[in-house]
Amino acid sequence: MEPDEVLRKGSGTLCEALLMVQAFHVNIVFPNKQEQVFNKLTDDGHVMDSETYVGGHVEALELEERVTTICQRENSFYVDTVRAFRDRRYEFKGLHKVWKKKLSVAQECGDAAEVKRCKNMEILYDSLQLAHKCILNSFYGYVMRKGARWYSMEMAGIVCYTGANIITQARELIEQIGRPLELDTDGIWKLEDYGEQKSTSISTAKRLAEFLGDQMVKDAGLSCRYVISRKPEGSPVTERAIPLAIFQAEPSVKKHFLRKWLKMPSLHDLDIRTILDWSYYIERLGSAIQKIITIPAALQQVKNPVPRVRHPDWLHKKLLEKNDIYK
Repeated sequence: MEPDEVLRKGSGTLCEALLMVQAFHVNIVFPNKQEQVFNKLTDDGHVMDSETYVGGHVEALELEERVTTICQRENSFYVDTVRAFRDRRYEFKGLHKVWKKKLSVAQECGDAAEVKRCKNMEILYDSLQLAHKCILNSFYGYVMRKGARWYSMEMAGIVCYTGANIITQARELIEQIGRPLELDTDGIWKLEDYGEQKSTSISTAKRLAEFLGDQMVKDAGLSCRYVISRKPEGSPVTERAIPLAIFQAEPSVKKHFLRKWLKMPSLHDLDIRTILDWSYYIERLGSAIQKIITIPAALQQVKNPVPRVRHPDWLHKKLLEKNDIYK
């Protein structure tokens, strides 16, 4: 596919294209796409209504037998494709860390030119690993989509079941050494001792314990969902993390703690929309769009697909250098 074509394809289509390439290399004939059969009946005459994947197994209104197209034990091209794509993402993640360390060294040395170069490379590799992550997250959804060539509810179930087991086992381990803050397939955060650590999750955990009570937090566990407030102005982001749970608290409790955390004793408007730091979220959104969409597009000679998000200045210079025929 041409770069412009890749950027305009859905993630499921890209997953299928990658699988077809892998299947070709191991001499597997491409199966036809699954076609939905309407008004399908069970053996006893009932209409087959729907089927869905829930918590590690397939549920249907009536029992439905489905035959997968390719045996993954005999031809592991699906697993091989995902693994190869995952390994490529790890390469980019590794390079991202390398350039992040180089950036720190350059900043300590005060070398402005080197700082700029290292920052450009750090953003580039972060952009590439994020793009790979987006596609990786789609492989599971692809195999459970009925229009897919390699439709396999079994494979989708195995992927999700394995992820659920990893999360469960991780939580059991972390609970032996600390307090789980956030659990996801990406990783797990934990709070052995608050100490003087500075992070948004730590700040949120401390504030949750402050208004819910430390014992309740211990018993119920923590869900560190937070927003970043505009106040106190000039304070670091970590000190402006406000637990979302406070907005569901009783009005008197909400008012007390918001006034305290925002350092606004006369605060009356407790609407979350007036409290949010909108410039922070707009900047974060723009940065994410640059990393996932606009920078990869520019590096593939594709016109900016999101004109409202300007290219960073360094990118223009990089493109000029890349296209310099006299270099």
